Amino acid sequence: MKRISLFLILISLLQMSFITKDSTKLISRAWVMSRLEMGKQVYAEDIVERQRSNGIKTVLDFKSNGVCYIKVITPKGGTTKKNTWKIIEEKNQLVMYPEDKSQTQAFDIVKLSSKVLVISLEEDGIISTFYYKVYKD
Repeated sequence: MKRISLFLILISLLQMSFITKDSTKLISRAWVMSRLEMGKQVYAEDIVERQRSNGIKTVLDFKSNGVCYIKVITPKGGTTKKNTWKIIEEKNQLVMYPEDKSQTQAFDIVKLSSKVLVISLEEDGIISTFYYKVYKD
């Protein structure tokens, strides 16, 4: 019985180390916002989709070197901000460091897969949850 427990603990530790390396690999791609929830207000996928059909989209482009470009793309061009990022596995958080040294943000990672990224942030008692899917230009 003791051997089985030790074996299960060892397997769990190996899975955790795999997840740590895998998280950075999974997030290192471009993501487009598909849904936004701010407090009790939900910006459903159809609203975000309507914006996208009008040429407006928000893209997070995570590079494996720790740089993330936040792009708001509009028909007239848009804006791009450069940040650095890292994942803190112990807290299951994605931390974003703005290039202009303004407020660092620590997002809770709700879900991360090869197709979906869901992160949340609490500010001033309001929880905002951001849903992204892989961006294909």
